[in-house]
Amino acid sequence: MTVSAAYGVAHVPAGLDVKDAGALGLAGTAAHDSLTALDVAEGETVLVSGATGGVGSLAVQLAAARGARMIATARPGAEADFVPA
Repeated sequence: MTVSAAYGVAHVPAGLDVKDAGALGLAGTAAHDSLTALDVAEGETVLVSGATGGVGSLAVQLAAARGARMIATARPGAEADFVPA
């Protein structure tokens, strides 16, 4: 099947198989595109405000996989428990 690139085709990040990439959806694409636009590299520090949401939680994982140091914010309570210290 052929699909126009203008129809929402997304890049599969290096090292990720197609099944896992398919689970990322819109939130994963937004997180990946944001980190790519910032050119986050190993050893850099990244602040993710709202790290418990869909985009934020994926951005934390993707940035950590790039070797970045993470600073994440979350609301007190159950959301804060989601973000390890």
